[in-house]
Amino acid sequence: MLKFHPITLSDRDWVTAYYKARGCMGAQYSFAASMIWRKAYDVQVCEDEGYFFFRYRFINAAGSLMTSYRCPMGNGDDEALRSAIEKVWADSRSIRPGKPVTLHALPSEELARLTNMYGRRLRVLDSRNDFEYIYLKDNLATLPGSHYHGKRGFINKFMRTDWEYRPMTPDLIPQVLEMNDAWGQQNKALMQKERDLSLEVEAAAEAIRMFEPLGLQGGVLFQDGRVVAYTLGEQTNDDTFSVHFEKAMYDVPGAYPMITQQFAQRMDCKWVNREEDTGDPGLRKAKESWRPEMLLELTNAELDLSCDGCCSCVAGD
Repeated sequence: MLKFHPITLSDRDWVTAYYKARGCMGAQYSFAASMIWRKAYDVQVCEDEGYFFFRYRFINAAGSLMTSYRCPMGNGDDEALRSAIEKVWADSRSIRPGKPVTLHALPSEELARLTNMYGRRLRVLDSRNDFEYIYLKDNLATLPGSHYHGKRGFINKFMRTDWEYRPMTPDLIPQVLEMNDAWGQQNKALMQKERDLSLEVEAAAEAIRMFEPLGLQGGVLFQDGRVVAYTLGEQTNDDTFSVHFEKAMYDVPGAYPMITQQFAQRMDCKWVNREEDTGDPGLRKAKESWRPEMLLELTNAELDLSCDGCCSCVAGD
C-alpha cells in the first residue's frame, strides 16, 4: 500500500527531480506549486519503486469531498507504469470503494499512453476549465499590433503617474502581503460566494511568505510609494515560465497590464504559462485578450480497473 504523507520542504529535492525529468509546461508540475496549494488541497506525496505519487483532496460542486491523483511519474515501461497505477487504484478504492480513480491534469502524451494501455476503461472528463494559457513572452513584453492597442493605452496612462517597478525581494514581503490582504478585502463579497477565490488568496499569501525557500521570482509595482500590483512565479521547464499569481488593485487603472508587461520584459524564457481560467467567464475573456499562442490541454479522466472496458459505465452511456 502506498504511504502518502503531507508534502513539506524536506521533499523538495526528490520531488523536483521527478518534475524536472518530466519537463512539462504545466504550471502545476513543480514542487513550488505543490507546496503553495498544499493546505488548500491537502496535497500528499510518496515515492515507491522508482515512481512519484501525488494525490490531493477538494470539495466538488455538489459539496462532496473528492480525492484525485496525478498519473504516477517515473521512467519505467508500460508494464512498470501499469503496476504503479494499480497501486493508485488500490489507494483510491480504500478511500472511495466502488468508485473509479480520478486522474488529474494529464498532458496529451500521457493521456495517449494511458488510452493505449486501458482503452475504454479510461473515460475522459470535460476538462476545458483546466486548460492552461501559453503566451509568447516577447508578445507580453512588447505588446505588438492592433490587438494590444487597449492595453498599451492603459499602460501609457499609468506611466504618467509616479510609479516604480522593482524585482521581488525578501524585504518586500511585508508590503506585498499587505497588498494581497487589501486585494482580498476588495473582493470580500465575491470570496464569500466563491470558495476557490478565497483559497487562491490564501495560497498567494503562502507563496509570498515562502518566496525565498521555494525559489520563486516576481515583480512588484508601486504607485505613489504604495504597492499596487505584484506577480509571482517560476521557471517550470527549460523554456517556460509559469505565473502562479498576479494581482493588482482594481482602483488603479492600468496596474494589471503594467505589471504583466514590466515583468515579461525581464523574463529569460520563450513561453509564459498564465495558468487556467477555472471556467470563470470574466477570467477567460481576460486571458484571451492577451492573445495566447496555444492552450496546454491538461485532461482529467476516470479509470475503472474493475471493468472489462465494455460496459456502459465506462462508455459514459
